[in-house]
Amino acid sequence: MNQAELFRSLHQQERPLLLGNAWDVTSAQAYQEAGFQAVATSSAALANILGYEDGEKIPFHLLHDMVLRMKQKITVPFSVDLERGYGRNEQQIVRNVEQLVEAGIAGINLEDSVSRQQKLLSPIADFQRVISAVAERLNKNGLSIFINARTDAYLFKVERPLEESMKRVKAFEEAGANGVFVPLLAAEDEIRAVVDSTTLPLNVLAWSTLPNFARLTELGVKRVSLGSTVFRQLQRQMTARINEIKNSGSVSSLF
Repeated sequence: MNQAELFRSLHQQERPLLLGNAWDVTSAQAYQEAGFQAVATSSAALANILGYEDGEKIPFHLLHDMVLRMKQKITVPFSVDLERGYGRNEQQIVRNVEQLVEAGIAGINLEDSVSRQQKLLSPIADFQRVISAVAERLNKNGLSIFINARTDAYLFKVERPLEESMKRVKAFEEAGANGVFVPLLAAEDEIRAVVDSTTLPLNVLAWSTLPNFARLTELGVKRVSLGSTVFRQLQRQMTARINEIKNSGSVSSLF
């Protein structure tokens, strides 16, 4: 069983796969050492440590280099948040995915947003073509990677986000996705509705109102991503500690 096949099987467990989102080699190793079954990148955290804003502001070659460094230091399946694919058309996106497959990456996230600043979602048919292009090329070349298709209907607060999400999730399934990701989906009845609308494993994002793992298991969720939450918590702690050192006139808080 290769890494992609193992990663796919982790989405069929009774309890949801808890995915640790890393931003460098050290954080990726920390998740693995803590017993996480799989690790992924956090696009926001990775962008921040390199001095970029989130939203494909990192040149793809820098993302690829960081991914290689992280992948070489862990043995659990590793997935990459590819955002919109880092390409202007399906062909460029497919080439980027192929490079990740060659690096041994087990999964990718592809999202249906056009602009996070303007909170615009891609037309469903357009995003379907992207998913289909990636899936067809991989199948043609005998390659394997877990395609997690993300919709930002809740994140962008579109009108009737549940209905929009279910419509998109069904379209992603038809296009060849292996899993679906709906960030900020947290209400129990809405989680159940999305689970019932697809045969694909549902991925949710860590959020303040998200039910606990036991309840998510009962609702049928198959994956929970931490996103940038751990990174941002550590940032806040670092800022507080730095200010404490400066204001106290002592380094004793470091020891």
